[in-house]
Amino acid sequence: MHTKPAAIYRPLLREAWRLTWERKTLWVFGIFAGVLSTGGVVEVCMRTFREMESTSHLLWQLLHGTFLGAETFGAYVHQLLLLSPTRITVMGTVLIILVLLLLVVAIRSQASLVTGLFASREPFLAETWHEGRHSFWSLVGLHVLTRLLHGLIVILTALPLVLFLSDSTFQHAILFFVLFLIFFPLTLMTSFVSTLTIIHIVRERLGLLEAIHASTRLFARHWLVAFELGFVLFGVVSVATVIFVALLLLLAVPYSILVTLALFTSLPSMFMIVFGIGILLLTCFALAFTGGAITFQHAVWIAFYRRMNHKIQATKLLAKLERLWEKV
Repeated sequence: MHTKPAAIYRPLLREAWRLTWERKTLWVFGIFAGVLSTGGVVEVCMRTFREMESTSHLLWQLLHGTFLGAETFGAYVHQLLLLSPTRITVMGTVLIILVLLLLVVAIRSQASLVTGLFASREPFLAETWHEGRHSFWSLVGLHVLTRLLHGLIVILTALPLVLFLSDSTFQHAILFFVLFLIFFPLTLMTSFVSTLTIIHIVRERLGLLEAIHASTRLFARHWLVAFELGFVLFGVVSVATVIFVALLLLLAVPYSILVTLALFTSLPSMFMIVFGIGILLLTCFALAFTGGAITFQHAVWIAFYRRMNHKIQATKLLAKLERLWEKV
């Protein structure tokens, strides 16, 4: 007698939305965590396709003795050479320090976000920020390893595309299609395992290698559910983004009227006040939506981790494709 399969995605999404809405203070961490990862693995693949295309053009230009954007890069270098060595050193040092600080804040925010979503109550920001220090170096190693794998996948996928662009034969098209079928799932798998590894590092306090091993085993048991959930999450966030942009466009109508009225007053100060308030509100709305969306995506994978890592399941967990296969 077959056990009736449980609905998986709707409960996960409801639980993730409840956590996201109840813990709005975590949206602050979500904004900075988005520098490293949004939590949407399909978005990573979409970004990989763009990188693959740009990398293929770069490699194609390199084969012809130059590289993409050489003239623009040369113009920037020429402008920098006009500055004094002291200014160049100071500007470079400040830029490097700011980038490093941003990465540190992003990694700590990612750990704090996961910690806050696992907490039994809405935590204080200082409390979750303090907890994030334990997993900092493990997360650094994970992101370095993930970026290296991601870059390798992009380059290996772009190479046959260069071959296809240089000589569009049927054999090259078949080669590119076969490699595409290999590296597309590989990119998704890397993103899935990386996301689950973050949870294992922060939640279980595991080392990097132990966390990767545990995440790989968890993904191997529920890989089809993970793939389906990734696409479902991508669809939900995409629809939410479209709705958010539509609401901004609706709000732009009365704002345009206010700006026009401010211009008719012939008072520069009135125009600056109305314009400044509008930019401030737009920035706040955009940051709030970004932080909430990234927090929601992390919450979905935490709910997935809780559900799939539970030792005793009341009902059998089956992906949609598995259910359809059972009906055939």
